[in-house]
Amino acid sequence: MAQLINIFIKKEKFNLLYEASHAVLLKNKGIEGNYNQNGKRQVTFLDIDAWSIATKELDMVIHPIQRRANFLIKGIDLYKTKGKIIEIGQVQFLIHGETKPCQRMNDVYPGLMQALMPNWAGGCYGEVLTSGTVQIGDQVVLK
Repeated sequence: MAQLINIFIKKEKFNLLYEASHAVLLKNKGIEGNYNQNGKRQVTFLDIDAWSIATKELDMVIHPIQRRANFLIKGIDLYKTKGKIIEIGQVQFLIHGETKPCQRMNDVYPGLMQALMPNWAGGCYGEVLTSGTVQIGDQVVLK
């Protein structure tokens, strides 16, 4: 069973993210209290397995919060999920594309940006289709 293993929220642009046990999602807006609102990039997803492979290539242990994604999931390959629906608990998200790694990843660790390039290892982004609350441990389904 795929599941949500962590939630990260960013209150201001370029600020550090903080871990949360749950998040309130607002349809067509994003995470309540998160900096990114509206548009097509309301939430971001990161697969812990893809992250682990990328950081292992660098022979480095880097906490996934450094990727700056909102939802850390396990059990779903995010590669080429554009146009698909991800459901966490009762909340649905439409995936719009890959969250391409930027130079900030090399600021975290040299070479991390390149390590995250293959197969959408840096995750994906999307918009909230249904309002609701998600919490760590919720089941994640790709539709």
